[in-house]
Amino acid sequence: MKNQTQGMPNLKLRSLVKSLMVCHAWVENAMESVERCYDGALDGSDTRGLAIIGESGSGKTRILKHVANKYAPEREADGLKVPVLLVSVPSNPTVKGLAMEILHALGDPLFDKGSETAMTIRLRKLLMSADTKLLALDEFQHFVDQAGKKIQHHVADWLKILVDDVEVSLVVAGLPRCTYVIDSNPQLKRRFQAPAVMPRFNWGIADQRMEFRSILDTMQDGLAPFVFPDLSTDEMAFRVYCATGGLMGRIANLLKQTITNAIYDNKTQITLEDLNRAAKKASFDLPTGIKAPFSRDFDILPSEDVIAQVMTIGVEEDLPLPNSSGRPGAPKRVSDVFRR
Repeated sequence: MKNQTQGMPNLKLRSLVKSLMVCHAWVENAMESVERCYDGALDGSDTRGLAIIGESGSGKTRILKHVANKYAPEREADGLKVPVLLVSVPSNPTVKGLAMEILHALGDPLFDKGSETAMTIRLRKLLMSADTKLLALDEFQHFVDQAGKKIQHHVADWLKILVDDVEVSLVVAGLPRCTYVIDSNPQLKRRFQAPAVMPRFNWGIADQRMEFRSILDTMQDGLAPFVFPDLSTDEMAFRVYCATGGLMGRIANLLKQTITNAIYDNKTQITLEDLNRAAKKASFDLPTGIKAPFSRDFDILPSEDVIAQVMTIGVEEDLPLPNSSGRPGAPKRVSDVFRR
């Protein structure tokens, strides 16, 4: 009997997980906030700022990409229109470096030419001619130099003036420390509304546990022709939770690796052993106590200690920055932002 993976494009099969976007409560809240920013710039009534805050793998980038795809660029008689422009902030950004990235995203063939002033003038003209209404900057935490614990104030000032001049809404996404940039710039801070926080799921909270299982059920429905064990059961959902830290991006990576292995193995039936093999490749930083969550001898009974270990998966500790007194402040985490 011919296997269902034979004769099917591998690219299509590998894109199954990538195309899945489950709109749980935090995603819906962030999407709604981004849409309000876009609508405010569209009618010119309120060009505001929004920060989407979360740990790596919480789904921030996927939200920005979804909005950018929804309002995709279109070629019109008077030139290219880019309603939503998505740019990733380079490491240790300078004004010229960030301007270069934005110009390149707008299709400027001379994106790396000119002085800081010349590039800024050209950028203003291009953003206005492209009818850009929303500028989305991913990896906004790069505005904070972790090594020197410094904020790129000059670049932040330049950015604030730019979005004011061209009257676009600004949406940024990044790790919790990116809020330092906003908090330290009074003019930028006045533009921003309350952040959209993307925390990881916590198995110890009943409502979040139920939503996590519901998300796995929805994702599994979209993975045909691959047949997984029922991921929405208490046992399997807890195994997935321990393997991914309750982070959506890591769930996608786990399923993507599982499907990629299955394609090479020319099979569609996924077993616990297949998930265990995939988890070893997809998750390289699991705590010692949960190294193999899909193994047959893994303890599937949740405990406070195990959940506490899971909650550390993928955490990128933010270094303390100087506060207004010049003394180091406390590190920022998602939970700190969530309580604000």
